[in-house]
Amino acid sequence: MAETHTLAPFSKWTTNPFGLAANGEAGSPIFLPERKEGNAPLSASPSTERRRSRQSLPLLAASAELARESIIITDADLDFPGPRIIYVNPSFTKIWGYSPEEVFGKTPRILQGPKSDRAMHGELKKTLQRGEIFKGEGINYRKDGTEVIVDWEIVPLYGEDNTVTHYIGFQRDITKRKSEEQTLAESEARYRTLVELSPDAIFVHVEGRIVFANAAAARLLGSTGPEEVVGLGIADLVPPEERDAIRERLERTLQGCQSPKFEEQCLVRFDGSTVHVESVGIPITYAGKPAVQILFHDLTERIRLEEQFHQAQRLESIGMLAAGIAHDLNNVLAPILMAAPMLRDGAVAPADKRLLTDIEKSAVRGAGLVRQILGFAHGVGGEAQIVQLKHLLHDIVGVLSRTVSKSIEVRLQTPADLWPVKVNPTQVHQVILNLCVNARDAMPGGGKLRLSAENVTLDEAMAAKLEPGARPGRWVVLQVQDTGTGIPPEVLARMWEPFYTTKPADKGTGLGLSTVRGIIERHSGLITVQTEVGHGTTFRAYLPPAEGATVAEADAAQAPRGNGELVLVVDDDALIRVITTAMLTRHGYRVLVACDGAEALALIKARRGEVSLMVTDLDMPHVAGPALAEQVRSLNPDTQILAISGGKPDTSERDPSTFSNGFLIKPFSVESLLSMVYTLISSTQPHL
Repeated sequence: MAETHTLAPFSKWTTNPFGLAANGEAGSPIFLPERKEGNAPLSASPSTERRRSRQSLPLLAASAELARESIIITDADLDFPGPRIIYVNPSFTKIWGYSPEEVFGKTPRILQGPKSDRAMHGELKKTLQRGEIFKGEGINYRKDGTEVIVDWEIVPLYGEDNTVTHYIGFQRDITKRKSEEQTLAESEARYRTLVELSPDAIFVHVEGRIVFANAAAARLLGSTGPEEVVGLGIADLVPPEERDAIRERLERTLQGCQSPKFEEQCLVRFDGSTVHVESVGIPITYAGKPAVQILFHDLTERIRLEEQFHQAQRLESIGMLAAGIAHDLNNVLAPILMAAPMLRDGAVAPADKRLLTDIEKSAVRGAGLVRQILGFAHGVGGEAQIVQLKHLLHDIVGVLSRTVSKSIEVRLQTPADLWPVKVNPTQVHQVILNLCVNARDAMPGGGKLRLSAENVTLDEAMAAKLEPGARPGRWVVLQVQDTGTGIPPEVLARMWEPFYTTKPADKGTGLGLSTVRGIIERHSGLITVQTEVGHGTTFRAYLPPAEGATVAEADAAQAPRGNGELVLVVDDDALIRVITTAMLTRHGYRVLVACDGAEALALIKARRGEVSLMVTDLDMPHVAGPALAEQVRSLNPDTQILAISGGKPDTSERDPSTFSNGFLIKPFSVESLLSMVYTLISSTQPHL
C-alpha cells in the first residue's frame, strides 16, 4: 500500500515560514536566494517573480511535507544558543525520533552528541553569517542515542527587505552509504594489498597498453620499478613469434570469447633474457574502460624441480642397472681379489710381488666402485673400518698424477703420526676425489693442488668459529686446496644444494658437493670452505679419530688358521668355488664343494654331522641359499651357515640374518673370509 502523508495545519506551526496565513491566504512573503558561484545570494527577486513565488508557496509546503529528507526551518538568530526550530517535516520525526512538539523552540543542537564535529559547527556559523549556503557531513544522534551520519545543506531565506529571516536545513541520512563506502574502501585496500604483495606478476592492459603493474611484475621483468613497465604493450614483452598469438588472446578475452585458463609462454626480460611463465587473463573494467587483467606465474622454480625430478629418475635407473649387474660384476672381481694375495705369497721375484699387489688393488678399487654406485643410488655402502687417511691420499695422488693436466702441480703432505679414523674408505675416497675434480676444473690454465691431513685439537672458541654446535676436541683434518678461480658469493650460497651446478648439463649433475657434505656428516664430521675470487679455494673436512686406536691397529691382522674342520662351499660360479677351496685348504680346513643347492643337500646327508660350516651363495639354481640353509638346519642344527652374495638382498624375505650366522658381500678379502670362517666355527666349539 502506498504511504500517505497528511499536511499539518498551518495554525500548528509556531510561525508561518512560507508566508501563508492560517486560512491559506498570502501573508508576508519570503524568498529563496538565487545561487551563483560561491553560494552567495543575489538581490531579491523582482515583483513579478515575487507574485509567482506567492502562487507556488502552497506547492512548496506540500513538497516539504512529502520530502524524504529531514527538513528543519529555524529563525535567523545566530546568537547563542542559536536559531530556534519553527518547523520540521514528517521525515525529521521518522529519522530522528523527535515529534515536532519536542523540538519547536529548541535549537538544532538537540541533535548533537559526543562525536559531533564542534569545529565544523563553528565553520557553519561563519558561513551563515556571510549569507552563504553551507554544505557538509557530520554525525548527529537520534532520540535513542543512535549515531547517524548525515549530509547537510543549510540555506538562508530572505524577506522583502533582502535580510535573512529564516534558515532551512536539509538533512539526508547517509549512514548506509558511508558504511558501504567504508566496506568498499576496505575491500579495495585488501585487494590492493593482495595485488601489491602478490608473488605473481599482475598487469592491467587497456587499449593496447599496460596501465598498471605490481612490484612482482617489475621483479619478473628485471625492471627498476612498475613505472618502467607502464606504457608498454603486453606484445612488447613476448618473443616476436608469439606476439600475434598474445594479441589474439587479449582480444578474445576482452570479447568474453575465452574462458580463463592458464597457458604457458615466454616473457622477454629487460636484459633480453627469457623467463618461462604461465598466464591467465580476465576481462575487467578499469577507469571506466574495458580492460584485461593478466596474471603471470613464474615457472622457473617448477622447471628446476622438474629437472631435478628427471635427474633423480635417471639416477634411479642407473641404480637399478647397477643393482642388476652388481652380482655378476662382484663374482668376476671376487676370484681376483682372493687369488692375488695367495699368488703373491708364492711369488719370489719382487717385480712379481708388486704386479700381484697392483692387481689386488685394482680389484679392491673395482669392488669399491660397485659399492659406490650402489651406495649413491640405493644407500647401500660398505661398513666403516679403521683406516689411515694418508694411504687414501697417496692413492688419490697416484690417480691425479695420471689424469690431470701437467700444468697442475699436485702436492701431498701428511704427518707420520696421523691419527687413524673409522670411516667407510670408499665413501671418503669419493669425498677426496670429488673435491680434487672441482679443484681441477677451477684451474683450467694450471695451478697448484695441495692435499694434506693433520691432527688438530679444538677448544670451545675454535670449534664455535667453525660451525654452530661444533664439538671441541680431537679431529683429523683433511684439506684440499687449489689456486683456482675461487667461488663467487652467489654460487657459495647455493653450492651445497642437491642438483645445483654451474657446469653445463653434460658436464655435471650438481650432486658432487651435496654428496661430499652428506658423507662427512654421516661420519659425524663437518666440512668448511674458504674462498677468494681469483685466488683459490680451500675445503677442510673434519673427521673424528678412531677412539683408542693407534696407527698399528689400522694394519691388517694375521689371518687365523683352521684345524682340519670340514667346510662345504656352495656356489654356481666354478671360479669362485676353485679359489675359495684353495684359500681354505691353504689355511688348514678340509673342503667339500657343490655347484647348487641339490648337490649340497646330498653332501650334507652323506656327511651328516661332519660339516662344521657351509659357505653358500644366495642366488643359485634349483635350491637358492635361504631355502638350502633351512633344510641344512633341519638336518644338522649345529652346522654354521655363512651366506655370501654379490650384493645386499633387496627384500626382507632374503635377509641373511633370518637364516644364516654371518654374511659377506662379494668381493671380499682373504682376511675377511678367513676371519668370519674362524669366528663361526669357534662359536660352536666348547671352551676349555
